[in-house]
Amino acid sequence: MKPTLFVDFDGTLCHDRFWRSADKKVIRGIQKLLFGVDGSRVDDWMRGRYASEEINRFLAEKLNIPFEKLWGIFVSDCKSMNVSADVLNKIEILRARYNTVLITGN
Repeated sequence: MKPTLFVDFDGTLCHDRFWRSADKKVIRGIQKLLFGVDGSRVDDWMRGRYASEEINRFLAEKLNIPFEKLWGIFVSDCKSMNVSADVLNKIEILRARYNTVLITGN
């Protein structure tokens, strides 16, 4: 029986953030709304209880930003996230010896 290797997406495979190209004020607002005192909305999002579109609608409404603008930033930033080929190659080598599970702690 092989041991299990857990690989965290956030900070291991990728260091990029959602909405990273948004204005700093917008980023602070997003951080406060999603990761502030009550992180239950982001937890539910990560568990599939909310779609990304729903999260962006919520944020757009709360931050008084057009949904289309915020959604465009989100999609563009997701498409341009950098995942290191070097790290992926190392994980591929380890898969021969480990059951490999991708996780995130968000």
